[in-house]
Amino acid sequence: MTFPLGGTGLLATIIQDGTAVAASAAQTSLLAGTAGVSTLPAGWLGPAGGADLELYAAGRLSTPAATQGNLTFTFRVGSVNAAITPTFVSLASLTTITWELYWNFSVRTTGNSTAATIMHTGYFLSALVSSSVLVNLIPATAPVVGTGFDSTAAQTLDLQVTWSNATAGNTITLHQYRLRQSNAY
Repeated sequence: MTFPLGGTGLLATIIQDGTAVAASAAQTSLLAGTAGVSTLPAGWLGPAGGADLELYAAGRLSTPAATQGNLTFTFRVGSVNAAITPTFVSLASLTTITWELYWNFSVRTTGNSTAATIMHTGYFLSALVSSSVLVNLIPATAPVVGTGFDSTAAQTLDLQVTWSNATAGNTITLHQYRLRQSNAY
């Protein structure tokens, strides 16, 4: 097994700020252009259970005093939204607060078309939803597999975000990002 960035299992990392997603309701990458976007070769995920992934992301966000948007993170495999967090309902009037996202993906099935799936669990740490309860589980209900994708083709992996509305003052920026393989077959 060779890793795109060396022998450590690190698939992608960025040490620069990502693109600020502000006043937009469009699903948008948090990564800095192509920096941090990893491309897996065809068949790289291997057999089911062969390649689990761990994602860590952190940054800052702000919300306006009124009509603040709610926030959703998406793990995108190629053109497929393979895993989506719950929608995090935002508090108003937050100014540059810290957020952290820990997200784990286990390959459940592999194959062409939409046969490949991942189970995903994790947590989002932030005062976005509550100033006293900072841990938000992913998913908020029983875990299920995400949307199927083609693991037999080369695929890019991207972390994206969506605000529920395009209100000025809804802003999120990524400062740290790591995507790594957590086991090898």
